[in-house]
Amino acid sequence: MTSGKASRETREAKAAERRASAAKAESRRRNGIITAVVAVVVLVVVGAYVLIQNDNSSKTGSSSNAAPKNTQGKANQTIVVGSPSATVLVTAYEDFQCPVCKQFEQTSGPVLLAYLNQQQIKMNYRPIAFLDSASTTNYSTRALNSAGCVVDTKLDAFQAYHKLLFENQPAEGSAGLPNSKLIELAKQAGAGDISACVNAETFKGWTVAVTDQASKDGVNGTPTVKVNEQVLTNPSPTELKSAIDAALK
Repeated sequence: MTSGKASRETREAKAAERRASAAKAESRRRNGIITAVVAVVVLVVVGAYVLIQNDNSSKTGSSSNAAPKNTQGKANQTIVVGSPSATVLVTAYEDFQCPVCKQFEQTSGPVLLAYLNQQQIKMNYRPIAFLDSASTTNYSTRALNSAGCVVDTKLDAFQAYHKLLFENQPAEGSAGLPNSKLIELAKQAGAGDISACVNAETFKGWTVAVTDQASKDGVNGTPTVKVNEQVLTNPSPTELKSAIDAALK
């Protein structure tokens, strides 16, 4: 038979157990609420970040690693000009700040243009930017980015713009052409208004990628010129014409 004291102690113990169980249940409920609130806050923060990033992307027009439309090959390094059916391929690695490249354009450009007009060759232009140290404003990169803007906008304007960049090549060690001049030359070449692309340096990441790819291709100087993948040791107009004529036979 159970005494009154024992019975009371039992009741108190059970009551204590019920209170402890209720407290644990309340604690779990509160923790669940806190966890849910934290999850909602995280989702809101992440969502806001995504919206901001998307807004920034829409303002700049592309990501920093974007390549221009109308480019091909590894790292989108190649700008193709000429008849697709041409059997002779001429490849040229150039830097728009390179004085020897300017000389090549002045002396051999007309030779290449004659073959292109006769649909006898196809040109693979692979411009790079490794001479930023030759200007005070990273002109090599800025010029190549602007060329990417032209190609992205209107491929047919590239050759004219290519020629204008070399005709207006700034002196080594100078500030280089301002963006406003690059934009003006692009309009002159028939590309239209590329000001947003130039000023935002939309294709700056691409300039790094194609320069790195040229190094992987074994290019260690500009101009490097190939006729059907054979490197010309002296890309003078005479050697260039001789190599093309031999390849056409």
